[in-house]
Amino acid sequence: VKTNFFTEAVSQSISSKTIAQQRIHINMTKLIFASLLISFSAIKADVSTDVTETIGYTPNLDVIDHSKAGLDQLDISGIIDEPGNDWTEAIDIYINGRNRATKSFQGMARKDWAAAGVEDLSIYEAYAALLNYPGDAEPFLDSYNLDALNCNGTFEGHSRRLCDISIKKNLLCTGLQYAHYEGVKAVQNNNEKNWDEMFAFWNGVYDDSVDSRVNKGGPGSVQSSRDKDFGTNFKQESITALLAGQEAFGKEANGEISEAELKEKLQAAFDKFNRANLATFAQATIKYSANYAKEGLSSEYVDNTWGEGYTYFRCGAGLMDPAIAVYINSVFDPRDKKGADVTPLEVHCNILRRMLAEKDIGYNLKVSDLNVEEYFPNVKNDCGIDSLGDTKTTEEKNDDGFMQNALFQELYDLIPGVEQEWLVLLIFGGAAVVALLIIVCLLRCLCCKRKADEDSGTSGLPEYTKESIPSEQAPTDHSPASTTSDVENKELNNDSLPSYERGVQSNEPDTDGYLSESSRNSISV
Repeated sequence: VKTNFFTEAVSQSISSKTIAQQRIHINMTKLIFASLLISFSAIKADVSTDVTETIGYTPNLDVIDHSKAGLDQLDISGIIDEPGNDWTEAIDIYINGRNRATKSFQGMARKDWAAAGVEDLSIYEAYAALLNYPGDAEPFLDSYNLDALNCNGTFEGHSRRLCDISIKKNLLCTGLQYAHYEGVKAVQNNNEKNWDEMFAFWNGVYDDSVDSRVNKGGPGSVQSSRDKDFGTNFKQESITALLAGQEAFGKEANGEISEAELKEKLQAAFDKFNRANLATFAQATIKYSANYAKEGLSSEYVDNTWGEGYTYFRCGAGLMDPAIAVYINSVFDPRDKKGADVTPLEVHCNILRRMLAEKDIGYNLKVSDLNVEEYFPNVKNDCGIDSLGDTKTTEEKNDDGFMQNALFQELYDLIPGVEQEWLVLLIFGGAAVVALLIIVCLLRCLCCKRKADEDSGTSGLPEYTKESIPSEQAPTDHSPASTTSDVENKELNNDSLPSYERGVQSNEPDTDGYLSESSRNSISV
């Protein structure tokens, strides 16, 4: 920022001082302005969300093999999408695996959490209680996958299109469920390897030297799509939660926090990760429950969209409030509704009303957090809903966004025991104090400039030059041009000056107490 006028005012206001003193004053002014700019930059810190922004997560430990599970999902989906596809190949990849040597998707879908030593089974049991069909021999994930792959069992009599989309999307649910398993173990055992494995199953391949299909084949890719639909940033919230856990491991390793504090931080980060993923699959449920039930759609399109929406619902169902999840499962599952009449928006609106009635979808997530009107601008009119529960003002939303900002969270972690609202007050209050100091300095400089203009004709010259010029020779023209010219044409008697002033004079022979025009124009803050 160029400050020619301000620099000139500063230099004239302190013209009675030596050149060295002037430079110190100007450098201090620069420092104050730089501090102010840094303060306001930190406050601004991208409060608004940008769905294209991604803060990368790099595992500290080697989980490349785990990330390859996403490639199996992509390969199976590719086979399904090919005309005249070979279902035996897709089934073989599901059962035996292709890209990951040690585990297949079926092995992931059949994972026995209790037998693996997991103590907190609450997440698994919430899914199982809702989605296990009575009498099924396999766990709910594997049962659904096999039925969809073979288009029999619970999918008996349904179209190939419904079966195809259901297996493709339920493999993503399988990946998310396994990420949950690794997350629970990471918290239980304070184990960083499990934490990085959670990321790998959620994200898919993260190293392009392994495969070019980076960040695909995992449930994290669904978050990217829904964030674009609804103008939200839930994928970034997932990554921020993962980074918070990684940071906690680092602090514990450095002795900054205890093992008990590490466990507490990991649980908090895991809850935020689950909340962000629940939000994504709640958005998908709302989106596809509207898109499949429209007039004039082909049966093929209806089956594809219906199967996609219901299966996405299953991905997040165990994270939802049970009352909401049970209701959606009963009205949205297409397998027991073959040939049923579809009323446009009926299921969609009823799902929204149920979410609003319960208020908390799960993990303190509300309908207002999903930004539904970004994708469905007429949803309130279409569903006869007065409000989507968003009673916050724009200012309150901005405050929430600021407190979710990564920079704010880092500052918050540095000051333990301080409530977030107090930290916001400290930041803005500190910036206000700095701004006030700048205003005072500016006013002081302007007052000094005015006083300098009212002084005698020797104003603007160093003290020693005032005493050495006879009064009748004092310049009468106070403009900068004439004063500078008179001083430059005068030869000063250096021997008559005190030694310390001679030193200053000899060090700055070309300025005689003034900054040149070129010097003033070059100063920037």
